[in-house]
Amino acid sequence: AAKLGFDEKATAIEFIEGKVVIRLVKKANQEVKELQDELSGYVSQYADKIQKDGGKYTEESWSQFVQAYNAMKRAIEEDEKDAELLKGYKNVFLAAEQGLVLKEPDPGSNPDKPDPDKPDPDKPDPDKPNPVPDPNPRPVPPGSTPGYSDIREGNIYESKGYLYKVTSLLKRTVTVVGMKGSFTKLVVPDTVIFENVKYKVTEIGASAFKNNKKATSITVGKNVLKIGNNAFAGCKKVRKAVLKSTVLKQLEGKVFYNCKKLKSIVIKSTKLKKAGKNAFKGIYKKAVIKVPKKKYKAYTKLLKKKGQGKSVKIKK
Repeated sequence: AAKLGFDEKATAIEFIEGKVVIRLVKKANQEVKELQDELSGYVSQYADKIQKDGGKYTEESWSQFVQAYNAMKRAIEEDEKDAELLKGYKNVFLAAEQGLVLKEPDPGSNPDKPDPDKPDPDKPDPDKPNPVPDPNPRPVPPGSTPGYSDIREGNIYESKGYLYKVTSLLKRTVTVVGMKGSFTKLVVPDTVIFENVKYKVTEIGASAFKNNKKATSITVGKNVLKIGNNAFAGCKKVRKAVLKSTVLKQLEGKVFYNCKKLKSIVIKSTKLKKAGKNAFKGIYKKAVIKVPKKKYKAYTKLLKKKGQGKSVKIKK
């Protein structure tokens, strides 16, 4: 083992594990290299089509195709090494290529006879420059039809009274950032659908439900990874909060700040790594925070001194 660069005291198991890790890394790198080569092939193969064929297809389908092509090209130029993202660019491009729709011929025209008054789409017009693809396209995932959703990354959309910001089109994720009006039950869903495309709700934004005056209960969906600063601060009538997510990793500062009647908090995640300052400050003085049994010791330490009173109990 020492000859291969391992510590002389390394055990046989450590040596074997080291070799396994090396093989896994090599395999992952090989997958990325193969995807990069495949995407580079598509970029080269369709380069002429991008320059010449725009006049053959409907404006909408051609626009989506060009966006997908340029997104894929940019990923190669920037040496993207995330295999999942590379697969996403590839799938979006292939779907866009399949979704190209030929223009309908003009009524009464003979499609087999060229019209002398119309330029040949296969020949460049000397008076007009070739169409230039968008240099900064956003890959848009396909919907359930040959067209694409109009949903755009970074924009905010409403569903059932809640407001969501689209954080990734490729990964299909959103952050809930607020609501219209007030509900007695705050329910952050697992997923939300916009124009026939399902998105995972992976985050609750900062101050998303701050100072909600009517809410008496909170339920957080199973896909939430992070709950932002002051997300539920000042919800003074809330009595119970159930964090159903088993993948929750972060509770930021003052999440439940000044929720005076909050008596019960249930945390189901076994992946929690962070609890921010004063996350529980101002909750009911005899509140109970219930955590997974196997994480009781770790979470007792993690959730200690986050603003809650000394009578607040952490139980399994």
